[in-house]
Amino acid sequence: MGQRRWHSRDYLRHLLSRDEGIDGAAPLLADKITAKQTPSRDHIFVGWSSTAYLEAGRVVNDIHMHCNSPLTLGQLQFRQHQLTALEMAQDWPNKRFDEIHWLRALPSAPIPYLQLFAHAKIVHIHHLEPPSPDVHPHARHYLWANWDELAAFWASLYLARENSCIPGLNWDSYTAWSPGPRVGQVKSSWGTTTALATSSLLAQLKPADHSDTTQALLLIESNLDFTFGDLINTAHRLEAAIEQQIIASGWLAGGVSGCGLRLLRIGPP
Repeated sequence: MGQRRWHSRDYLRHLLSRDEGIDGAAPLLADKITAKQTPSRDHIFVGWSSTAYLEAGRVVNDIHMHCNSPLTLGQLQFRQHQLTALEMAQDWPNKRFDEIHWLRALPSAPIPYLQLFAHAKIVHIHHLEPPSPDVHPHARHYLWANWDELAAFWASLYLARENSCIPGLNWDSYTAWSPGPRVGQVKSSWGTTTALATSSLLAQLKPADHSDTTQALLLIESNLDFTFGDLINTAHRLEAAIEQQIIASGWLAGGVSGCGLRLLRIGPP
């Protein structure tokens, strides 16, 4: 998802370049990553639509519930993203959205590409069944087990964008990212420790999956005990297993018990 400005293992190289040496660098890897909120910028207007308006409305509500859960309420901000459920049968607002999501519940349902691209530069198409190989090359396609999985991922991504503290993803490149005619899929895990969450995620992955892409996006959801060492070890284990460059992002909150990981990989339809 675009070029990153900082590689997780660059932190270790940075410590060594300061003549810390391996012995001197090791204690610094125990430094905790500081949770913080990203300074508010202009609102990000996001439309969600489907052939069934109730589906789009439910996904928007679910995202709001995830972003304002008891675990994060009062610790993480969710103000920048403005989500709107759009009904196909009615006129849409006479404005451009920053991005629009289309929920394709049925594989036979036509996708209104002209209308979607007329209202936003970035168009996300979400499928519940594998799409045909000729997916639109300028839209971003994803395959989900259900809409709950989708809502949980996008809520986490929105929280990471507004509360960016884990280095890795260059958000400025997000709008320019173009995966081409490929489809994204997400694997998720949870563990009482970061190491256990990583092992659980690795158990779900196969090196051959999506082998034609070089990068994968990792969202980290953890408590305030998460360290630079945790980040480096997690990225290293995943990169060694799947032979892809890990681009990290995520958020930290005191109410979280354990660690959650969500890995987005892009591959052929």
